[in-house]
Amino acid sequence: MFHNSLRAESIRSLNILLVPPSDWLTHPLLSRLHYIFEDLARRHTVYVVWFMLNTWGTSARQTKARLLPIRTVFTGDMSVNNLLSVPLVTSSINSLLKRETIDVVVASNILPALIASRLAQRKGIPCIFDYHDHFPDSATLYYQLAPAKQIVREIVDMVVSMSIRTC
Repeated sequence: MFHNSLRAESIRSLNILLVPPSDWLTHPLLSRLHYIFEDLARRHTVYVVWFMLNTWGTSARQTKARLLPIRTVFTGDMSVNNLLSVPLVTSSINSLLKRETIDVVVASNILPALIASRLAQRKGIPCIFDYHDHFPDSATLYYQLAPAKQIVREIVDMVVSMSIRTC
């Protein structure tokens, strides 16, 4: 609900970059981020980093967002997958931030969120970590290799610490 002095029509359109936790178009379950950002995309420009994994064999759903495709070979191990995608995630997000005036970055993923937040920080763009109930111990459950688990634990600890400090 808007305050009387602030009407929805008077708010300028925002350019938002979302780094979601999974494949935006083919993950079989819609996350709450889908509902929020698909609705926002009706009034604002929402760019979504699209991790083109489709490990579920599902059909792609429709989206109002503008997609920033990240295509990597799915290895079956998310730790390896995330590490292999670092150069492409970095260059794709960096290109978007140079090409478009992004007002805010919303990050909800471990390594890609860290990359996006660092790139946004360099450009003075605010970054919001939407990182619910995903803490160092639970984040490592997705990774099989012990060194990857340790790296993920440290990155998640850093992301959680950064998000707490910026609140």
